[in-house]
Amino acid sequence: MHIFSYKIISSATFNLIFFFLIISIGIGSVLSCAKKTSKSTSVLDNSEYHYNLGIQQLENGDIKLAIKSFNNSKNLTHNFALANVGLALAAIASKEYQAAKEFIHLAKRESRNCAEAYIAEGRLIAHKNIESNKASKLWISDAVKEFRLALRIDKHNPEALFYMGDTYLRTGMLKDAETTFLKILNSDYIVWKKKAREKVRVAQEIERLSPGSTFGKQIGLKEAISRAEMAVLLVEELNITAIFSYTKTDTRPNHHGGELKTIRDALNSDHWANGWVDIILRLGVPGLSLFPDGNFYHDQKLTRAQCALVISFLVQKLSQNTISHSKYRGSESTFSDLKVDHYAYSAASLSIDLGFLELDDIRTTTFDPSGSITGLEVLSMIRRMQESFRSEF
Repeated sequence: MHIFSYKIISSATFNLIFFFLIISIGIGSVLSCAKKTSKSTSVLDNSEYHYNLGIQQLENGDIKLAIKSFNNSKNLTHNFALANVGLALAAIASKEYQAAKEFIHLAKRESRNCAEAYIAEGRLIAHKNIESNKASKLWISDAVKEFRLALRIDKHNPEALFYMGDTYLRTGMLKDAETTFLKILNSDYIVWKKKAREKVRVAQEIERLSPGSTFGKQIGLKEAISRAEMAVLLVEELNITAIFSYTKTDTRPNHHGGELKTIRDALNSDHWANGWVDIILRLGVPGLSLFPDGNFYHDQKLTRAQCALVISFLVQKLSQNTISHSKYRGSESTFSDLKVDHYAYSAASLSIDLGFLELDDIRTTTFDPSGSITGLEVLSMIRRMQESFRSEF
């Protein structure tokens, strides 16, 4: 069910309506996006404020509330281009790309000088193509063109620069990303400077942690990595097969519900990562084992608890069991959200103490065992592991 339940009118009908609109209100009004259509009850009850509220709600993940705010903005001012820009951004967040395209088309018709409309189109192009894993060389120039058109209207627009830099970053063009973000850091836009500074940090960290690795750069940008992606990282980035021996024949049985299953049974799908998952299952890596129903669930997010189990396994193997989590058994929990009898308590404690993971919130001492792990955290963990046990790699 689509969030945007409106009817898209044909181009001919739209042009006819637009023609009469020009006649009735004048070309100047169409291009300036400013004509009141409903009464405000307060000086603060205006289109700009409702648009800004909608943007805040979008950033908080409240898409439905944002749509309501953008519609309120639209109702208060006739031909207010930003209202349609907001609705386009909400549609992008909902992955309703055709709806987003239509809203951007409306915004550009309502105001040729609405820089935000061009920024929204650049974001749409990037989001849609990254989502579909399309090679960046096929579309990135189209996205950048839209950001540059926005900068022609507003030369130092920090939003245009930010999303241009973000597009470069998300496609692994780290140097171009840093160069673009630095233009914001040299400006006076405090809010955008803070956002750009964080992106520069991420770009520099990815560059440091994944030299020459395209896959590492892509993973480093992910806000949450899957169990299958973790399997690939352990094989390709950590080179786990060079450290541990594994069974090459499919002889390791797994009992589930009285039924005998082999690894091959668990990997009978056509998932792209089956080859790497097969290696990890044969090694018997805790945290990346089969679930009780005999499935691996490749695309399920890797949790912090599962990552801690992986780290504990690696540390004990690499240290030849000289580093153990036995000292945490029977001790008082140091986490506010993890009891000592939790299956991952010892592994979490070891991971935190050795610096392979950080507390989710240092103020509340929460570990957040079911929380996700970012790609950057995993890359950092792998590099730290390699540095700590240099002789093994």
